[in-house]
Amino acid sequence: MMDKLGWSTKNHQVRSRKCQDHCDLRKSLEKKCDENMKSIAAVLIAMSLIVALHYAPGAVAMEERHHHHHGHHHHGHHHHGHHHHGHHHHGHHHHHGHHH
Repeated sequence: MMDKLGWSTKNHQVRSRKCQDHCDLRKSLEKKCDENMKSIAAVLIAMSLIVALHYAPGAVAMEERHHHHHGHHHHGHHHHGHHHHGHHHHGHHHHHGHHH
């Protein structure tokens, strides 16, 4: 019992020291990060734009084709139901606004 307890305490000390090192490392990284943040942000934005431009047209075309071919009828049906519900809600909202 004593052995186990001693081991767990020792282990905990090692873990917390590791954590402290990690925190220090993060602080110095954050300091560096502040200096480089603008350029890093610019690079990230540029990269995401390039990726978006590269993939978006294909994805949109694919989605469009899929949408038309598949579930067009379903979409129309769903829209009907939604419209009916929306109308009812709108009427309620109008009444509320008028009362206010």
